[in-house]
Amino acid sequence: MKGQETVGLAEATRLYREVREAFEVTHTAQSLVAEGDLVCARFVIHGRHTGDYRGNPPSGRSFETTGHVTLRFQQGRIAESWFNYDLAGALEQVGAPPATGP
Repeated sequence: MKGQETVGLAEATRLYREVREAFEVTHTAQSLVAEGDLVCARFVIHGRHTGDYRGNPPSGRSFETTGHVTLRFQQGRIAESWFNYDLAGALEQVGAPPATGP
C-alpha cells in the first residue's frame, strides 16, 4: 500500500474494514512503551486470506507479519496514530500481488 501522510477517521475506518473483511486477523503485542501522551507498540499479525481483497479472491492461505504503531492520546482518547506494517509481505504469503494504492 502506498504510504499516506494523513488520513481522517472515516478513511482509516474504511481501509481497515477492507482488510478485516478479506483477512481473519489477530494482533499480538510484543512490547509496549509509554511516555507522556504517547504509546508505542510492536506487534505481530497472524491471519488467513478468507475474502476478496482488491480483486484477489480468497486463497485460504495463512500469513504472519510484523508492525509498529505509535498512538498519541488526548483527554483519554486516541487523537493521532502512525502505523507501519508489512502489508506487501503478507500479500506475498497469501499469493496476492502487492497493493498499489489506498
